[in-house]
Amino acid sequence: MHLAIAIRSNHSPKLPNMLFTSSHLCISSLPQSSATYTCAALQQDIFLLPAGGFLQLAGTATPSPLRILERESKCDEAIIRRKRRRRRRRRKRRNTLDRICNDDGEEVEVEKDEEIALLPAKKAGKSRFMNPKEEARFSRYLKERERIEAVRRGLVAEKGGDEVSSNEWAMAAGISRRKLDEIMWNGRESENRITSCYHGLVVWIASSYLGRGLSLQDLAQEGSIGLLRGAIKFDPEKGYKLSTYAYWWIRQSITRAVASKSKMIRLPGSISELIPKICEASNELSRELARVPTYQEIAEAIDVEAGAVRLAIEGKRGPISLDQVMTSYGYMSLQVAGPEELGPEMMMKKKMVRAEIGKLMEELCEREAEILRLHYGLSGKSLWSFEEIGRLLKLSRERVRQINTVALAKLREGSQEDDLKYFI
Repeated sequence: MHLAIAIRSNHSPKLPNMLFTSSHLCISSLPQSSATYTCAALQQDIFLLPAGGFLQLAGTATPSPLRILERESKCDEAIIRRKRRRRRRRRKRRNTLDRICNDDGEEVEVEKDEEIALLPAKKAGKSRFMNPKEEARFSRYLKERERIEAVRRGLVAEKGGDEVSSNEWAMAAGISRRKLDEIMWNGRESENRITSCYHGLVVWIASSYLGRGLSLQDLAQEGSIGLLRGAIKFDPEKGYKLSTYAYWWIRQSITRAVASKSKMIRLPGSISELIPKICEASNELSRELARVPTYQEIAEAIDVEAGAVRLAIEGKRGPISLDQVMTSYGYMSLQVAGPEELGPEMMMKKKMVRAEIGKLMEELCEREAEILRLHYGLSGKSLWSFEEIGRLLKLSRERVRQINTVALAKLREGSQEDDLKYFI
């Protein structure tokens, strides 16, 4: 049934009387069985705004049961489709794993607990954590590969560094070539699975070592190396998780990388491990003594030699470039020499020339040496004329010129003339 509503505008004289149907008001058809829907209920949903003369409609339409059923059926169909796709993918993956062939083309049966290990690293890494069985199995694969690698290193050492073939390697290990390839493949897949599962743990530990000379990528790489080393040493029979055991191996690998690769001057590992203890002891002694402690006091506090303390403190400092100049505020600034500024070579040359001229002046009398210094500016001051020098020494200008000529003649006749020719 359709609804028709007649509205008379009493508040706005310009608004004529209008007849609205359900199509104009966008009101859905009322159900036939809705006998309880009275005019009073309809009046509650339609309000006449006296100021503007227009309507505000509330939710008069209720969804029909048919529409609700259609909506629920569509949701059920979408869920069923997703489940079907998921089951199809699982069936396809299972069939692929069951049909794995060996080198001779024969099909090989695969156990259910090893399906995850046979998956590619990208798919295997989707699971965030591994269960204890997976941790034990992957650790066993890594240990087997490490044992095989030790055999290969022994063969290479016996041959003087020459590479060995796979057949020689398998024969020395006492296994077949197929078994050797299987062990190496399982080891690679175990590495990929472990690094992908515990990558977040490695990055979290590496982020605490930022600002020490290495980037986050380098720290994460070093942490992954420590993670794999810990996975090889892991013993699942102890009862703890791989992440708990590998945590300390990750930290050790990162700290050693920071100590050996972050600075230009490499310190020994034992000295690098002393730096945190030295800093802590130095801070405590500074508070107690109200001054900077000496190397001997710090060494006595941590029970080490004073030489090791001095080496650790001096090695902790970063290198400073000699090309940088420190300003009066303590900052390093780059200064570019101007065109008139002398370089280090010219400054040293001028200093040596002054020293040689000083030796020549010792052969002259005091008045002759003074006249030469003032007239030629050898003392670093401006040049004086003969008249100015005469007024200073209370001599005539001509007399000063004569003394200057005699002094130059003495210098030319001296034995140290050849020493100055070296600087020309």
